[in-house]
Amino acid sequence: MNIGYDLDGVIFKFGEAFNKYLLDKYNHTIDITKITEYSDLIRLIEGFNKDAMHDFLDGDEGHLLDAQPYEDAVGIINKRFNEGHNIYFITARHNEDIAIESLKRNGFSYTDIYFMHADSKYEVIKDLDLDFYIEDRLETLISIHEKGIKLIPVIRDQPWNRKSHPINFVRVKSLTDFDRLIEKILEIRREVD
Repeated sequence: MNIGYDLDGVIFKFGEAFNKYLLDKYNHTIDITKITEYSDLIRLIEGFNKDAMHDFLDGDEGHLLDAQPYEDAVGIINKRFNEGHNIYFITARHNEDIAIESLKRNGFSYTDIYFMHADSKYEVIKDLDLDFYIEDRLETLISIHEKGIKLIPVIRDQPWNRKSHPINFVRVKSLTDFDRLIEKILEIRREVD
C-alpha cells in the first residue's frame, strides 16, 4: 500500500512549534484554537507583525528542528513501513536538509520525501498512486478532489481546517485513528483476496 503524509500539522505539532517560534522571536503567542481556516492564521499574525508568518514558513526553518512529533506518529509510521508499505512524506517545507534531519532525529522510517508548494502537492500524489493521503490543509485536499485523483483523502483535524466545505473527507483526530482506517481497508482487502 502507498501511504502519504504531510509533515507539519499531521506528523509534527505545527501549532506548538509556531507558538514557540513566536514567543522566542517576537515575545508573542496566538490562540491556535481560535483559527478556523488558514487565512485566520495570517490575519492574527499580521495583527502584530506582518513578517512573522513569512519568516516562520519561508525563513531558514531551523526552528522546525525543535518541532515535536505527535506521540503516536513514529510508532505508527514505522510499523507500516516495517510491514512493507511505501511511506511518502509530501511537504511544503522549503529547507530539505532541516526536514530530513527532523525525521532522522525522531527515528522515522520512510520510502521517500517530496518538497513542493502546497498548491502543487496533487501532482506528486497522483504520480505516486497513493492509496491514502493525510493532510491538515483543507485547500490541498479540495485540490486533490477537484483534480479527480483516486485515493482516500484524510484530513487531520486541526482548528484551521474546520470551515464548512461541500466535500465529505474522512476526518481523524489522531494518527491512531488514521491507522485504524488503514487497518480496516487492509482487512477488507484480505477478505476479498
